[in-house]
Amino acid sequence: MQEASPQLENGYTRLANELLDALIGAGLTARQWAVVMTIIRKTYGFNKTSDEIGLSQLSAMTGLDKSNLSRTVRELEVARVINRSSGTHGHTLSINKHHKQWGLSNQQPQLPKQQRLSNQQRKGCQNNNSGVVESTIDGLSEQQPQNTSLKTTQKTTPKDNLSRSLRERFDAFWSAYPRKKSKTAAEKALAKRKPDEQLFADIMSGLERAKTSVEWLDKTYIPYPASWLNDGGWMDDYTPAAYTAEQLAVMDAFNGALGESLGEASPEVFSAERAKAIDAFLGFRPKDPGFWQRYFPWVAGSVTVPPHCGFDYLISREGFSIVSGGQHTRKDAA
Repeated sequence: MQEASPQLENGYTRLANELLDALIGAGLTARQWAVVMTIIRKTYGFNKTSDEIGLSQLSAMTGLDKSNLSRTVRELEVARVINRSSGTHGHTLSINKHHKQWGLSNQQPQLPKQQRLSNQQRKGCQNNNSGVVESTIDGLSEQQPQNTSLKTTQKTTPKDNLSRSLRERFDAFWSAYPRKKSKTAAEKALAKRKPDEQLFADIMSGLERAKTSVEWLDKTYIPYPASWLNDGGWMDDYTPAAYTAEQLAVMDAFNGALGESLGEASPEVFSAERAKAIDAFLGFRPKDPGFWQRYFPWVAGSVTVPPHCGFDYLISREGFSIVSGGQHTRKDAA
């Protein structure tokens, strides 16, 4: 059997010392401790503060049966050690890091004052009448400990509309969507769709078609992401955007002079950003509108291009200014 060799580079759970100290002194039972550590592993272990954790997951990690787990979770919730709220497929659990609100205590329950026996009294009774003392102690041991829990009023944490898998998919969608408006509404719209892997792939594919369409060239006409999701926008027909004849001519001029050495600018895959950059490039010298026809051949013959130089750099304001200003002009150029 190969010996275990835990390494930090294989993953670790980051936990504040103050919170760990509070847990150590909280007087948790073995079951409560197992549940708390599982929640910490599933949340802080993934750099999250809460997660949707079902009883099956808790059972798999703790080895406890679901009936005991359900009761233990309720105990921890009542004691405000953990927070529990409704999730998409179950309950969302998190540690209540405000440990001063916890109702658990590591102190042993105290007997009522009139029932306490001092050590001296107990010693004297043992000497004089041990039978009475034993009877008294036996009677006290059968009494139920006092309830030391605090009030169970609990403020629920804000509900996350998305499970962990949906959260990851939403983050990818939100990152790709060009008009970032009303994020909470967009989260709810995606949660309502509950896309599996295939549906999400269709959504992202439709989004890419929309982003390179004529309809979305003007961003003011791009719908809010929630509206797009609610209306099934990924299933719409879009007119693919294309470069204008003048934009294509600029790309052809570059490809003819520098495409072999620097890599060709593809006219087949439309990019709104590149089209906009070409239009800006054409306006650099308004008094010499045909300058671009001479620009690329001149670069090919007279300029030592900087590293990673390409079409987009040469037509950018920065690249055009540096190159045309002679910074990279060959010293032996005619």
